[in-house]
Amino acid sequence: HGLYQKQTNPFTDDWFYQLRANSGLKLIEKKSGLRARIKEVIVAGDLFGLVGDQGRGQRIEFFGKETDFPKGPATLALKHGTPMYFTVCIREGNFLKVKVLGEVSLLEGDTEEEIVFKTSKAYARLLEDLVRKYPEQYFWVHDMWRLFK
Repeated sequence: HGLYQKQTNPFTDDWFYQLRANSGLKLIEKKSGLRARIKEVIVAGDLFGLVGDQGRGQRIEFFGKETDFPKGPATLALKHGTPMYFTVCIREGNFLKVKVLGEVSLLEGDTEEEIVFKTSKAYARLLEDLVRKYPEQYFWVHDMWRLFK
């Protein structure tokens, strides 16, 4: 299962939706009772994936600049006691390969907020390393540093 955010442009929305759904991914629309749907997926023992490079929640340095980095992945893992994996889709020749690069362990902290922050910061470092390795494959159209200029 994967998180899906409906696009404003209906043609773009349909294209992205079909691209993802044709791979066998079961899509959960962001505005569809998300919390309950995620809980159903996790309780059923299925996998739930979301892109952890956009969203709001906490100030974390990303490529040397402070940004508003999402806390959702770490919060979900902590709340539901589930592992969190750093998974990517890498183009190799004419094919896209999904790779699980490893588990992102929940880091220790005195509070839930500190655990989520430290874990998200570790995730951000992994993402930076991946983008450095494959810069031509990282597609980002939003200004993730807009709030802290």
